[in-house]
Amino acid sequence: MDWNTDRIRPYGAVVYGPGSGGGHSGGAMPGINASITTALLLPFTYSMEPTQALMLLTGVYIGVNYGGSIPAS
Repeated sequence: MDWNTDRIRPYGAVVYGPGSGGGHSGGAMPGINASITTALLLPFTYSMEPTQALMLLTGVYIGVNYGGSIPAS
């Protein structure tokens, strides 16, 4: 299957959603950056297809970057 057709299928939102949520949580915590959050969520990708795993990790990366913009004060 092609990347473009896989990301518009319904499981695309099912994979991007938790990835983005986990990224927001990791990015909002002080001291947790993108590499640590990715390493923590990497074991969840072992049982997935490669396209789904990349979609999850992309959601994590986007979520961490957004969550990191939340001020600590």
